[in-house]
Amino acid sequence: PANTGPWTEIITTATISEGSSHTIDGWLAIDSGATLTLTGGGTHHENILFANNFPDNHLYTGTLVIASGTLFTGEIYGFTASGGFSDSIDLTGIDYNSSTPAVSYSDNAGVGTLTISQGATTIHIVFGNGEYTNLSFKLASDGHGGTLITDPPTSTTTDSAATTSSDSANVNLATGTDAGTLVDGTVPATDTTTTG
Repeated sequence: PANTGPWTEIITTATISEGSSHTIDGWLAIDSGATLTLTGGGTHHENILFANNFPDNHLYTGTLVIASGTLFTGEIYGFTASGGFSDSIDLTGIDYNSSTPAVSYSDNAGVGTLTISQGATTIHIVFGNGEYTNLSFKLASDGHGGTLITDPPTSTTTDSAATTSSDSANVNLATGTDAGTLVDGTVPATDTTTTG
């Protein structure tokens, strides 16, 4: 992205741990197929780019793991779905299976913030390119007690009396629907549901 970097590539797997009250800065690019894990009690202010740079090898996506108790205040760029796969952000401190996390997304002049809350834990993830809507994110169990965030494939379902959801709303990311419109787990016939 313009006015960013230079980026340091994460080619396979890397873990950055800050165990003190320091702040780590930098520009890190997660190559396709690679995983970056941020851990520790300090503040991680790295900016993260999902490079999505090896589609010819059928490696379309990367993974960012934000460990439990880790404060991440950087910005994320390039988070997307491609080739039937999605980049992923794994929040190990949010237990998807214990209760569905509350989620909201807001966009402010091209910079978006995804807020995930569960009990006393709230995580804000800032997207530097902000090219998302409130339905651009899907949550699921990561299979290890955390929550996995992905960008679902693009699709649109509309009925004849459709209205458009706002970009700042609570979203049920387990189903990819605007939680403000849910009644007993169903979307009323007057809403438009867009994912992607």
